[in-house]
Amino acid sequence: MILRLPVLSVSSRIAIFLIFLASSFFVTITYATEADASCTKMWDEWTMWDNGDCRATMILQPFSRNNYHSRSRIDANLNYLQSRGWGGNRNFVWYSNDVGLRVGSATAGKQWSYNWYGATKWIYVNDDFYTNTWLGVFEYNGTFISRVCGNFTSSTVNPPNPIISGSKWKADSTLKCNRLTGYQF
Repeated sequence: MILRLPVLSVSSRIAIFLIFLASSFFVTITYATEADASCTKMWDEWTMWDNGDCRATMILQPFSRNNYHSRSRIDANLNYLQSRGWGGNRNFVWYSNDVGLRVGSATAGKQWSYNWYGATKWIYVNDDFYTNTWLGVFEYNGTFISRVCGNFTSSTVNPPNPIISGSKWKADSTLKCNRLTGYQF
């Protein structure tokens, strides 16, 4: 059995092509702009990736789905993140805990950032995700930055500078070691 399609006139084909072109352009424009009401409460952090409207709310775009930001990627974008309002520094990036944060009581009352037409805006984490959702974050003392989207809490507590301590030794010609005093690192 041969399926025969109706023959369309040239003007019909042009009209269909223009409608297709216009809808493609519209979709591109919608995706390129920021989130709208269709980015609703999410079940997990990857809902942001799967939903283009939610992905537009990410401060720092991941390379692909299931590709978390590493410490080095966040460090490489530190100036950008700070220009968006993040109070974190290199100590936070390198000494914070890499944890799964469960949305619920641990995030109650905490606001985190989202992108809105190039501006940083704030929303309560519990308004963005359902309770018991797990987020991959770098966390220190109750403040965090998401490893998926780079969105961060409105206040940031940075870890203290690390303290390096040790002793300095000097070997003499017989390879006996003598501890030197008065040196600070």
